[in-house]
Amino acid sequence: MRSENIIFINHGVVDFGHKKTFRRAFYEFALKRSLKRGNKVFFVDKDFSDEIGGEYFQNKTDFSDLFYRLRKGDKQVSVGFVGHGYQKNLEVLNSTLKSNEDVLFYHLSKSKSKFLYKNKNYHHMNSDRRADFFNEIDILLVPSRYESYCLVAREAFYCGILVIHSGSGGLKYFNKGVDLSMTDLSWSFNISEIINENSYPARYEIEEFFKEEALMRDKTLNRIFKYVSC
Repeated sequence: MRSENIIFINHGVVDFGHKKTFRRAFYEFALKRSLKRGNKVFFVDKDFSDEIGGEYFQNKTDFSDLFYRLRKGDKQVSVGFVGHGYQKNLEVLNSTLKSNEDVLFYHLSKSKSKFLYKNKNYHHMNSDRRADFFNEIDILLVPSRYESYCLVAREAFYCGILVIHSGSGGLKYFNKGVDLSMTDLSWSFNISEIINENSYPARYEIEEFFKEEALMRDKTLNRIFKYVSC
């Protein structure tokens, strides 16, 4: 028995960055077959949407417990990064921590990083301290090999944090912060130089960005409602 005209809202796969995994191949086959049957498929992963043939659905950022804070040069700069596993690519940050020994680095995750925990300026924070994490840091590093949408970059931007990212996957559609894929910088850069060369996001800039994203999401929701009511 098969279901026709069902809407799927899909986030993509964790190993999307791996081009030849069996899991990915099976996943693509199932979705393409679903589309051929007339089903409607929406993705929050724009790359996956373009490749498979579904429609892009703007994800929603959770702002609960988060607030904007004006970052100034009146205190020691703190840097943060999140997650664990192959996709997050945190091992490249070892050189960053070593070349910025006077800077505090906060890692938000379920467990400590086996690559970074030996550095004296490394500090682990449990995942349930998200609000404390964003209130503490001034810069967020996102060296990911792949991100389907990257909510954490948007959460940080909402708080007035400067985001430095790899520009991979969904990050290339996040046109804020510093995209290292567009520069010659490696992840061993000097934090002070980054601060001197880039400014923290202004409040008006943040409001305009999320207003535009909300409008894009509303347009997609309207298309979904029209599809359901047909």
